[in-house]
Amino acid sequence: MAFRIIQADCLEELAGLDPVDAVVTDPPYGLSFMGKDWDHGIPGVRFWKAINAAMKPGAHLLAFGGTRTFHRLACAIEDADFEIRDCIMWVYGTGFPKSLNVSKAIDKWRAGNDVLRPWLKSLGSREEIAAAARVTPRQVDHWLGENTPCPQTLTEKRFILLCEHFDTVPPWADEMYEKVGKKLGKITHGRSGGDDFAKVPGSKASPRTVVHTATATDEAKQWDGWGTALKPAWEPIIVAR
Repeated sequence: MAFRIIQADCLEELAGLDPVDAVVTDPPYGLSFMGKDWDHGIPGVRFWKAINAAMKPGAHLLAFGGTRTFHRLACAIEDADFEIRDCIMWVYGTGFPKSLNVSKAIDKWRAGNDVLRPWLKSLGSREEIAAAARVTPRQVDHWLGENTPCPQTLTEKRFILLCEHFDTVPPWADEMYEKVGKKLGKITHGRSGGDDFAKVPGSKASPRTVVHTATATDEAKQWDGWGTALKPAWEPIIVAR
């Protein structure tokens, strides 16, 4: 069986396609998920009418939605002359990274603003840092919290690469892994956590065990256990014909 992938505006291409037997789509949820602009709105009736016109009689539609906004998705599909047949679920065992752990966010903010970001900037340009950490310069922006709606914490693996490349181990590395969080009960070696960190020149040889759920700063401990939202663990899928 031959497959053909068309990279174009779907509304422009649908009219030229032969009638299809089914449509499976994962449109924007209208949640601005992870700060992404493309997820700002939900496709309206015009979009679903174009899909309806491109389908064979009796063909089925599967459209994924978000738990907070799939009612708007269902209404738009129904208003486009589809018949809602059912709603099924895609269930996840761990849930989505939607709720913000306030205590960990404070730890990460303190770690990043107090020591991590100044240290990164002292290493060189974003291009030099990216090459040493084997990532794109855009990823460095996330670490620095600059020009991005999604700041991120430097991971242990990339931290090790930077230390090895620039031949430096910052004095605060011994406590940093407690702030960014490690695996439960993992025995860590060296000055920044992680079994591989002993490879870094000057790292400590004595191991210790850290529970990743523990907060590291006094400010964070005041908010331990608090989050900003529920953590959804399923996606609704509208089944229509």
